[in-house]
Amino acid sequence: MLKLERLAKDVVARWDSGDLAGAVRALDAHLQELATWRTDHAARIEAARDLWANDNCEIDDEPLISPGAPDEGGGELVGCFIGAWVWVGSPT
Repeated sequence: MLKLERLAKDVVARWDSGDLAGAVRALDAHLQELATWRTDHAARIEAARDLWANDNCEIDDEPLISPGAPDEGGGELVGCFIGAWVWVGSPT
């Protein structure tokens, strides 16, 4: 399950338990992290659109993104995963 889904479910689950604020803060922190990743990887998002987007593959204006691991030297990230929508038609 996506971390975003888990955090949102936690907000709903804590609605009546009295610890809603903690769950909302955790959700907000992750949303801010996602926004930072999108900014940091804007060039990669555009490259993904150029390479993959077509009539059967769409990439949202603000896609989910998951940065990859740093290179072996511990420096710059070697890439990232960018969420896309892939069209799958009905079987014929």
